[in-house]
Amino acid sequence: MRAAQRSPLLRPSHLLALALAWPALLPLPAHPQQTAAASPVVDSLEVNADAGLTQGSTLDFTVRGTPRAQARVQLVGSGISIALHERAPGLYTGRYTLGRADRIDVSQPIQATLRANGRMVISKFDFPGSFQALRGAAPAQAAQATPPRIDTFGADPVASLQPGSELRFVVDGTPGARASVSVPGIADALPLREGRPGHYVGRYTLRTTDSVQSGPIVATLRQGDVVSSAQLSGPLVASASPTTTLGAASTTVVPVVVPATTPLSLQVLSPAAGTTVESSSVLVRGRTTPFATVHAQVHAIAPAPAGRATVALPVTQQRVQADANGNFSFGLGAQAVPPGARLDVQLEASQGAQSTPVQRLELYQRQG
Repeated sequence: MRAAQRSPLLRPSHLLALALAWPALLPLPAHPQQTAAASPVVDSLEVNADAGLTQGSTLDFTVRGTPRAQARVQLVGSGISIALHERAPGLYTGRYTLGRADRIDVSQPIQATLRANGRMVISKFDFPGSFQALRGAAPAQAAQATPPRIDTFGADPVASLQPGSELRFVVDGTPGARASVSVPGIADALPLREGRPGHYVGRYTLRTTDSVQSGPIVATLRQGDVVSSAQLSGPLVASASPTTTLGAASTTVVPVVVPATTPLSLQVLSPAAGTTVESSSVLVRGRTTPFATVHAQVHAIAPAPAGRATVALPVTQQRVQADANGNFSFGLGAQAVPPGARLDVQLEASQGAQSTPVQRLELYQRQG
């Protein structure tokens, strides 16, 4: 039977060599990139609101990051926490409607949390600057809940609707409003000037490019975001009844309304979703119910490298009124948009108590 081999004794010199080599035998710390790869990542957060931070406003949140995670957004300091749902791989959305008791401090951050693979990541984002302005404007908007009043709407009769003919309109109503008149066949609404409080007048000379068509001639008074409209009661030609005479006391005001049985529609005609555009020159065109108001919000989300976060930047917020044929258009303005940024366009049409669901259109800013 073979004798068991005995381990050689470690001499002091061997012990010293082992001691010097010991640090090399310890496990090396994980590389930062390896840790980041194993942890979930928040790429971006977007927040939009249909009425700022006032009671009843709906806040929409979109977080992009690691797929198949549990996502949540918290408004720090408010006690509001919203669970998000994964609508597509790595795309998480959620919404919250502000109640009477909710108080949000926009100086505090929005906190986005992703949990996956037993790990958690927390990213904090500042509220976009547009929320500061919306919050400051909330009391003024509440004070304008009553629509401006239109007492009379009249026009001077003309011999014919030919190039060179001058149209003159007058509107009497609530002082301090913005007044305009829409005539079918004239591309832009005609602005009226307030000569004295509540008395608005305007003139327009027909051009060769104009082609006045049959249809309602509508006056609009706008105060802030609240609009009232009235329809001219007679034709413009000289054979018109005296009720169309400028300033006539018997002028009839006919409110422009859409019957409750007629649902509002909203359709984006151009540009197509996913189009690469130049934000300073692009024009969004669409069609809705005649004279409906279209609410538009546009945010830009700049591209970000992996592991970095970005927040939605406000580009424009507008309210435009469709013409007599339901056509509307608006531009994005000259605000600088980062090359390659995704433009998130949200549209909603409203008229009276009716409103359409919010439609979203994604465009992309041209590179360089």
